[in-house]
Amino acid sequence: MINAPSQIIGICTWTLNIDDLERLMSTIAGMGFNGVQYCESIDLHTAADVKSMAAKYQLSLIINDPFDCRPGPQNGEASLTNAISYYQRAIDFAAELGCGQTLQGLGAWTTHCKDQQAGWQFIVTAVQALSAY
Repeated sequence: MINAPSQIIGICTWTLNIDDLERLMSTIAGMGFNGVQYCESIDLHTAADVKSMAAKYQLSLIINDPFDCRPGPQNGEASLTNAISYYQRAIDFAAELGCGQTLQGLGAWTTHCKDQQAGWQFIVTAVQALSAY
């Protein structure tokens, strides 16, 4: 985090629908925000580039909230192994950014579970594995 001010007011990047990283960060700074909830694909930009561009515009990176956090062609089929693998990558990305990480979207990985109880157990197991990670 860049010498964070005592109060950080940020915006979630997906609301702006801007893929160009410099334009994204300059727009956020130009709107008067000093924080960023980075909600993009973790494959769109490198963490180093995101961190550097945020620093250029004196923006604090608050949290990594990956946009493409669902199973599918990019992340694999809905399975416990693939969910844990995906979120480990997202946690690593957040660590490189120097900010927190959400597990938002983890429920989307439970589509193969036979019932609600199995879905809850899936989430508990995944969160335990990711917490240990």
